[in-house]
Amino acid sequence: MASNPTLSDPASVPEFVTNIQKGIEVFGPLQGYELYDLRSVGTRTLYITYLSYHPRKPLRWQFVFYSPVGAEWKLLNLRFDDTVEQSLIPD
Repeated sequence: MASNPTLSDPASVPEFVTNIQKGIEVFGPLQGYELYDLRSVGTRTLYITYLSYHPRKPLRWQFVFYSPVGAEWKLLNLRFDDTVEQSLIPD
C-alpha cells in the first residue's frame, strides 16, 4: 500500500496499518471472510466489499479499484469499519 501512488495520502499508510492492528485487538483474530458486494461502475471502476469475521464482531472492508486505459488495476481506496449492522439493514 505504501508504494501505491494512486492512494490519496500514502503518508497515512502507517496510521492505517496501526488502526487495522487495533481493530484485530478489539474484535479478535480473523476467523474467516467472504465477499459481500461487488459493483462495477462503468468498465474501469470496481467497488468491492468484504466481511471479515472475528470472535466479537464482523468488520466491513471496502476496496475501490480503477483501471486506467492500457494499465493494470490500481487500488484507489481501502477502508474498514465495524458498522456492518447498519449496512445490512434493508432500505
